[in-house]
Amino acid sequence: MWGERRGRSQGLRVGLGALCLVSVALVGCSGDDGTSDTSTTELDTDALILDCVSAASALASELWDQRRECATVIRFAHDDLEVLGWQVLCGEATATDEAAARASAAEAAGIGPGAALLGPSPPTDAYVFYEAPAPTGRAAVVSVHSGRALLGASFGGSGGGGALLTPATWRAPEPLRSRCPEWLDLPEARVIDLVEPTEGALGEASGTIDPASADAVLSALARTVAPAAVTVAGIGHDLLLVRYAPELDLGGEVEWIVAIQSGPFH
Repeated sequence: MWGERRGRSQGLRVGLGALCLVSVALVGCSGDDGTSDTSTTELDTDALILDCVSAASALASELWDQRRECATVIRFAHDDLEVLGWQVLCGEATATDEAAARASAAEAAGIGPGAALLGPSPPTDAYVFYEAPAPTGRAAVVSVHSGRALLGASFGGSGGGGALLTPATWRAPEPLRSRCPEWLDLPEARVIDLVEPTEGALGEASGTIDPASADAVLSALARTVAPAAVTVAGIGHDLLLVRYAPELDLGGEVEWIVAIQSGPFH
């Protein structure tokens, strides 16, 4: 598993034959005294629990590959946190330098050579490239583990709105589920604000996102089958949380985008 919810962990590789561990985790975690703590369990019938386990197994089967790095990218509505869509993006496991990442960003979102790199250099999770709106801005998130663009987007002010460019298509929400028992083992998320980006530590665009809002999104993520599927499929490397709006003026639609990167144990 990924370890403490608020702390980064390298995780534990779990084979596809260990789906029973997912079932146990979804039903309730055992305490130190061996008792079962089901306080976070929202589903109260075996049929619904099995449905979540089955859905997690289906996604794990897609993610499992000892040669590929995959990211499960999920869109959440800003206010009610309903799943809007999701996609799986995979690429061959390979170390990615900044030049290769910029090439991927250019393809995914039209990022130019002068785009700023947000956050540490080199990053340990993903390169985040950002161009301020003039009048249209662009951003791209590129995995360091595969060189695959996980997100490409444009944005602007009134009359200069943008769009999500990568992924090009999104899957319907239902297979991801959204009301499973909450998965407690999530790593600390890297938070990136593309709505009101203010430079923070290490040049990160952490913006004005308060921790309570970020935690609410992570709780919504934990009620999908994605974290369980990643745990079964291999190892969860890292978690990115992005706030995005195609139009930056007040009143425009805003959403959250989460990317879980996973792959074989290194």
